[in-house]
Amino acid sequence: MTVAERAAEAWRRLKAEDEDILVGDPGPERMFDDRVYKRGALAVHAVRMAVGDLAFFAVLQDWTTSHRHGSATTQDFIMAVSSATAVDAEPLLHPWLYEELLPPLPLP
Repeated sequence: MTVAERAAEAWRRLKAEDEDILVGDPGPERMFDDRVYKRGALAVHAVRMAVGDLAFFAVLQDWTTSHRHGSATTQDFIMAVSSATAVDAEPLLHPWLYEELLPPLPLP
C-alpha cells in the first residue's frame, strides 16, 4: 500500500468518526484518542504534499537533529516548516490541528 493510499484510508476512517476533537488541544480526557494520532499524521502528510518530498524530508531531518534529547511545541514545528520552505505552515496546519471539522484529504 502506498503512502497516499494509507492516508486516504486513514482520512476515510476519520471522516466516519465524530468530528468533535481539537487535535492541537484535545484535553486530558482525549489526549490518547486514536483520532489525535491519525489526524496528527494526516497533518504531517499535508505538509509533505504542500512542500514536496525533498523539502519535507530535509525539514524532518533538521527537526529531529535540532530537537534531539529535548522538547518542542507544535508552534515550533509550524515555524520550522515555514522558515525552511516556501510554504506558510500556519494556515496549512491550522484546520488539521485547531478546527473540529476534518479538512479535505491533501492530494499528491
